[in-house]
Order: sequence, then C-alpha cells, then structure tokens
Amino acid sequence: MCMECLRQIGQSKIQLGKKADHFIFSVESSGCIPPQDIVKRAFDILPERCEMYLNQLNQEEEEEEEGKKSELMEEEEEEEI
Repeated sequence: MCMECLRQIGQSKIQLGKKADHFIFSVESSGCIPPQDIVKRAFDILPERCEMYLNQLNQEEEEEEEGKKSELMEEEEEEEI
C-alpha cells in the first residue's frame, strides 16, 4: 500500500504492520507467460540458486581461513629467523 492510498482513505481506518514470515512482492509479465507460471518456475529455481550461493559463501570462508593460516605461518617463520 502506498502513502497516497493512506492519505485518501485515512490512516485511522488502515493499520499497517509487518509479519516476520510474510513476503509481499509483485510479478510483471510481458504477457507471454502468465504471472502464476513465472512464480512457479521461480520457486523451482530458487533452491538451486540458494545451494549455489551457500556453496560460494562456504568456499570464500574456507579461502579466507586458509589465507589467515598462511599469514600466521609466515609470521611464525619470521619470528624464528
């Protein structure tokens, strides 16, 4: 709901709030594919994309940890010299 709607109807008549487990989004289509089909396809693709994203995050974390370990080893070697 937009602010203009609130102004026209009146804020005292409408109560807006947030729910942690609800999402509101809009889907636009050029007309070739019905919006409900777009949403169904998106939900089919979403788990794959989430898995890909999580794998990438894990890989970056592992690389970061390896980098920190290498730096510590280099510092220890310098201290020994």
